[in-house]
Amino acid sequence: MRFQARARQSEANTNLKSLFTGLRTQQRMPSSTIRSTGFSPERGNRYSYHLENGCSSSEDRSGINSQQHNTDTCVGTDQFKFTSFPPFFTVEPVASPTWNANASRNGMADAAGIYGAEESWDFLAYAAGDVDNTLGSDKADTWMISSSDGQVQATCPATGVPQNVAAGEPFNTYNDVNCD
Repeated sequence: MRFQARARQSEANTNLKSLFTGLRTQQRMPSSTIRSTGFSPERGNRYSYHLENGCSSSEDRSGINSQQHNTDTCVGTDQFKFTSFPPFFTVEPVASPTWNANASRNGMADAAGIYGAEESWDFLAYAAGDVDNTLGSDKADTWMISSSDGQVQATCPATGVPQNVAAGEPFNTYNDVNCD
């Protein structure tokens, strides 16, 4: 089961790196919509992708044709393929992050979003999904990626020791397999 879960986690890593690359190529601060850079993961996604923790607007992937909105801050799971999945999973944010000086000035904390002003900005994005097929009985496998270097702690497994995470490096904030 752990081998299958790790293979499924590669989806989150690949898509978060794609989102990172798209956002970092922007000269000026993009809008807070998840598609401001053209981000659109392939269908069949087990993870939801977040530029806002609460997902006030998300792409609906429950039908044969997905429905995108100009205000989407999240991309939902593919409910057409995984009919029992919720549209998006609850993010388990990184615990007590310490970001580099620029991100701190821009106000970046632990919530997904784009922070700062037109010419100096940073972002934090999450992916959350079910990789161990125990939907509803545990928390979501959660990954983050940011535009800044930082020291972060996973929520689970909690080590109590901050880890150094480089900008653009996906980090597992809650491991669905080891913690549930």
